[in-house]
Amino acid sequence: MLPIHRALRGAALFVGLVAAPALASAQALTADAVAERAVRTSPDVRARDLDLGAAAAGVDQALVAFFPRLSVGASYTRLSDLGTFLLGNIVVAPGQPLGPVSPNAPLLNVPLSIPSLSNSTQLAATLVVPLSDYLLRLPQAMTAAERTRDGARFTLDAARRRAALEARLAFYQWVRARMQSEVARSTLAQTREHRDDAQRLQAAGALARVDVLRAETQVANAELLVARADALREASEERVRTAMHLADATPLGEVEEITESGADPTLPATLAAMVDEAVAQRPELRALAAQRDGFAAQARATRATYLPVVSATAQALYADPNPRIFPPRDQFDGTWSLGVALSYSPNDTASGAAGARGLEARAASVDAQAASLRDALRTDLATAAGALRESVAAAQSTARGLESAEEAHRVRRELFRAGRATTAELTDAETDLLRARIERTNAVVDRRVARARIEYLLGRADDAAR
Repeated sequence: MLPIHRALRGAALFVGLVAAPALASAQALTADAVAERAVRTSPDVRARDLDLGAAAAGVDQALVAFFPRLSVGASYTRLSDLGTFLLGNIVVAPGQPLGPVSPNAPLLNVPLSIPSLSNSTQLAATLVVPLSDYLLRLPQAMTAAERTRDGARFTLDAARRRAALEARLAFYQWVRARMQSEVARSTLAQTREHRDDAQRLQAAGALARVDVLRAETQVANAELLVARADALREASEERVRTAMHLADATPLGEVEEITESGADPTLPATLAAMVDEAVAQRPELRALAAQRDGFAAQARATRATYLPVVSATAQALYADPNPRIFPPRDQFDGTWSLGVALSYSPNDTASGAAGARGLEARAASVDAQAASLRDALRTDLATAAGALRESVAAAQSTARGLESAEEAHRVRRELFRAGRATTAELTDAETDLLRARIERTNAVVDRRVARARIEYLLGRADDAAR
């Protein structure tokens, strides 16, 4: 990822953190908003983003390996003084041209010596071109690096989707707890009205004290239900705060009212078709496929060690004294050389064979993981599809059940006030109404949860995870 992109993401995150309290109070908090912020602030997503950066750097490193290797160096060495090397005497004819010497030419006996220089300075540049690696190793290494980067990108996508799903589920559980808390408080108000009616009837002599005590028990049970519902609501709210990484003092504001609005996702006709869609779309499986291809490419590159390495070399040397010039002289001279080298090590072949087998085993292991994930997907999709169908049926049946329970409670209460129904009958009506309200709450929330799960399992795009 380029530095400018990181800077923009950081600026967006900062603006989101600063503006969160104002946004929370300005509009209702929705599941999409919770999921989006959870993705932006998730440490796991941040870690996968850094992994992607490391994998992208690996691609750059593999690309640099294609360039010929250039190395430059400079050195200075002080040598011990060995004196002058004497090689004996030679006879010379000063002033004579090359060829036979004239009979009258003067001849001189001259000592032959080679000086020993004490200072050595070298400037060298060497260029190595790995000819065989261009065919056997570097393309495979580049492919492996690219597939590793692709796998890191898919893993980042999977982490974002997972963070979004977990945030949505936490939000829906919080909404469920809030709705159940409201149901508990409504039930408490009804039981108190029932108790008050029972006390008035007892005072009028139309009701026994045992019926009043039974109403008091219902009030106590309702108060306990409220306490439990409040505790669950507070714990659920903390999970939402944790998912969004909000400070305790940051208000969440108004919350989206969960209703049955919105269409259910369109599912493929068969379970096999759902599995096919999930296999094609889920980033986890695509990450495993990229990882497997990367291991296979690394194995092919490792097998290149079976063959000799052929390299072309070029060197330029500027030195005082230049070791290629004889006898040595105290001055800088430049020389160059070109060559081709072939090297082979049986040790590298043995090591490469073992390394290739290890990489092939890792690729096979990734294939096994992918197969296991596909099996788990089939089971999870069957369960999620059944849960979605069940939630649709539950939404319809609980709506009718709640309407019936409300009407039954209204009638029983009127009859109780008129002295024509017993406390037990009214208590049963209150219990049925409480159960119907809770079932209705669960049905509405379960339908949203089922939608989120099935779309996640199918690998369909989630705008909040982008």
